[in-house]
Amino acid sequence: MAYTTYSSTTDRPVIISTWVVSILVIEAILLVNNLSTQLFITLFMGATYVCIYGNLPSEYRMNGATLTIVAPFKKHTIALKEIKQISLLNKKEQSGIIRTFGSSGIFGHWGYFYSRRLGKMQAYAKRNNPWILITLQGGKQYVIAPDNLDLFEDLKGKLLVKHI
Repeated sequence: MAYTTYSSTTDRPVIISTWVVSILVIEAILLVNNLSTQLFITLFMGATYVCIYGNLPSEYRMNGATLTIVAPFKKHTIALKEIKQISLLNKKEQSGIIRTFGSSGIFGHWGYFYSRRLGKMQAYAKRNNPWILITLQGGKQYVIAPDNLDLFEDLKGKLLVKHI
């Protein structure tokens, strides 16, 4: 079955925060006088950057049965029949989300997040908006952030057909 591909690129605020964090890390490395500590920090942060980058989506793909989050290290597939609800998160809803494990700021938002209003969720977003919240039948939630709302509209159409 053919896939429709939706791009996932980094937006300006994420690029700026990645640069700021990277400059701070380099400054911290340079401020340390011990060569072995500098080497350890460099290797640790290098591995961290690779891990984060490798788990963030390069694109999203959808066919008639699945939505796939495609990242350099792995693909994560969600069966469309398991999706209970989708919604766009507004700025107010996004502001209450905290990271419990993962990354926010370096290359995007990846990992586990929590919100009092929305509960637990996994994020695979290289940009700050639009954020789409996908809720599965069992309650598990995902946040994705394609470059535009075409994916959201196509998902709504597939879910509407499913419920008829």
